[in-house]
Amino acid sequence: MLEVLVSVSLVVLVLLASVQVVTRVAAQIGYATTAQAGRPARVKSTAHQWLQGELDYLRSRGYGYLTEAYLNPSGGWQAVSGGAAVERTITPTSREPGENPLPRDFAKAVVRVEVEGVEGCPDACAISVMRVWVRLYRDESDTVPFVLGATSVVRR
Repeated sequence: MLEVLVSVSLVVLVLLASVQVVTRVAAQIGYATTAQAGRPARVKSTAHQWLQGELDYLRSRGYGYLTEAYLNPSGGWQAVSGGAAVERTITPTSREPGENPLPRDFAKAVVRVEVEGVEGCPDACAISVMRVWVRLYRDESDTVPFVLGATSVVRR
């Protein structure tokens, strides 16, 4: 009888410990909402995943899309820095078709396009390389981005 009592106690102890481990693992991979899901490492990981997805989305739109946005800003794009760049702000309610929604707990992202290289000058100048910056902010009033990334898009 004593052996049965000890073995049942051990099984209960192992089960209680494994439930906590399984809950933490599920929170880390995004399947459960617990206190661990809001930790800085998880939030930063989610932000970086979104950032990479946004850069991939912009690369998939291509050089022509970015050049058009730079030369003729419209549809949310606005000239900034005296016309040296264009920017577009993404909010939870404003995004382009096919673009990933902002991650939970983030208020805005800013996409900036700058000319990085020009060729064919002085006769027929053409933009050859564009630099695309993406900044993700936790709050609408933040001036320092939570994460930022950049990529270059080249004319082919």
